[in-house]
Formats: sequence, structure tokens, C-alpha cells
Amino acid sequence: MVMSYEYIAKLMPRSIRNAYREIVNYSGVRVKSDRFLGFTMLFGLGIAFAVAFDASVLLGLGLQTSLLIFLAAYAVFEAGCYMWLWFKAEGKGRFVDGVLPDALQLMSMNMRAGLTTDRAFIFAARPEFGPLEDEIRRVGKAVMAGVDVKDALLGMTKRIRSRTLDSTMKMLVDGMESGGEIASLLEQTSLDIINTRLVEKEVRANVLMYVIFIFFAAGIGAPLVFGISTHLMSVMSEQMSRFATIDFTKYQAGGGGFAGNLGVFTGFNRMGQAASISPDFLMLYAVVSLLVTSFFGSLTIGLIKDGKEKQGFKYMPLLLVLSLAVFFVTRLIVSSIFKI
Repeated sequence: MVMSYEYIAKLMPRSIRNAYREIVNYSGVRVKSDRFLGFTMLFGLGIAFAVAFDASVLLGLGLQTSLLIFLAAYAVFEAGCYMWLWFKAEGKGRFVDGVLPDALQLMSMNMRAGLTTDRAFIFAARPEFGPLEDEIRRVGKAVMAGVDVKDALLGMTKRIRSRTLDSTMKMLVDGMESGGEIASLLEQTSLDIINTRLVEKEVRANVLMYVIFIFFAAGIGAPLVFGISTHLMSVMSEQMSRFATIDFTKYQAGGGGFAGNLGVFTGFNRMGQAASISPDFLMLYAVVSLLVTSFFGSLTIGLIKDGKEKQGFKYMPLLLVLSLAVFFVTRLIVSSIFKI
């Protein structure tokens, strides 16, 4: 079965396989990338077929619609698997960013205490550093095995997705090539990271109000307006359809002002029929608009709060559920209050 998973993965384009190889390496999942990709492809086909089959049986859908549901379910499953790996890689990188200053300080202290570079790195590996502990031990063992310190340090960036770690290692390498003292470089780099983190916290505090506004607008404001407006339009459409069934010709013989205004009422009747909108269309339009608003609202929140649009995907389920719940609850409350 292992070989079949890897064989299935080879059916995908090389660019997709390389992307999975990179993200699996960053995420820390202890499985080969081709094996993981082959498994998700095979399992995704089974999930998509089950969803399409159940939808066709329960809803009585045709073959074409069932095929579209199959493709959509497969695409959502594959995108979900990739995003799961992406979030694991991002979480690993953020954790390393948090403990990196302490690790650098500990390495600097070990070197100032008289330890060699390899032993200073090995003794700085602590369990509380999480994934960074493994990388520090790997660097120390590589240096002991004769690998150049610069190459060992740059190798850390190939397994951890962190811009802070990447820039730190490159700065250390440049400093060593310039003849700087490693202990001093480690200590100064640690202080720079701490200062940068304080600045980032201040920036996040300043943009928090924008995040709250976008979340309120997409999750509460928009569904509230759609819930009220769609109900009112449904009531107006129903009243117009009732008014359109009135036969005005029976009032012609009576004469008078009403008969004289018959053309006005008849014109209003025709205009009402033309202007009537199906309540089902209004519901579909409102739901699709809320889905689109929640999607782009989540991406905007991720960009403002975390600096990356993909970070917004973790807010999307909550925003979707909240917006749809507010929409339907608003319609229910409005219909119960203004029931005709």
C-alpha cells in the first residue's frame, strides 16, 4: 500500500509534488511527502464520491450536478489537507520565533563560559524549546562531524518556516565571515529580536480596532441587513402577487372616479408583476453574498492581524457560521414580529 501511495503521487505534476515536499518538511510531519500526497488523493476520492452519492440520493440530483458536487468536494478536501500542513508549518515557525531569543542567549552564555561552538549549541538544546531543540542538536552534531558552522546554521532554515530564524542565521553567518565574535553576535541578535517583537505587539494593538470592525461588519452587520431586507422583499412580492389577481374590469360599469382611474391601477398591476422578485432568488443571493463577504473578510483579517492572507482561513469557519446564524435568526425574529 505504501508503494501504491507513492505511485499515485507521481501522477500529479512536479510543481504540486514539490510544493507538498516543501510544506511537509516545514510542518514536521514524520512521513514522506509523496506518501502523504498519495494518501490524500486516494482518500479524497472516496470522500468526494460519498458526498456526491449521498447528495444525489437524498436530493434527487442529476448526473451533471452530482459530478460538480464530486469535483467540489474533492477540491475542498485537498485544499483542506494542504492548509492543515500549512498551519502546522506556520505554528511551528511562530513557536520557534518565541523561544529563539532565549536559545540564542543560552548559546552565548555557554560560549562565554569557555565551551566550544559545537558543545555550546548542544548544551543549549532544552526540551522547552520544542522543535528548535532538535535543530540545535542537529547543528551541534553536524559541527562535531566536521560540517562548517555556517552551513550547519543555514540548514536550520530548511526545516523551519520562519523569517526571523532565516534572517537571524544569515546575519550570524555574515557576522562570522566578517570576523565577529560569535558570542557577542548571538547576544546582540537576541536583543534585536526582543525589540522587534515589542514593536510588532504595538502594531497589532493599533490595528485591533480594524479587525473588530471587519469582523462585526461581515459577521453581524451584513447578515442583519440581509435578513431584514430579504424578509421585507418577500412580503412585498407576496402582496404584489395577491394584488395582481384582482379583476379590475368588473368596476368599469360603475363609472365614477374609480372607473376613471382604472388605467392607473391596471398599469400599477402590470408594473407590480414585472417588478416582483422570487423569494428563492433573494435567499440565494443573500446566502451567496454572505459567503463571499465572509471569505474576503477572513482574508482581510488575516492580512491585517497576522500579515498573511492565508492566516485568515482559520477565522473563516467561525465567520461563516456566525453570519449565516445571524441571517436566519434575524429573518425568524422579523417574521414573528411583523407577521401578516
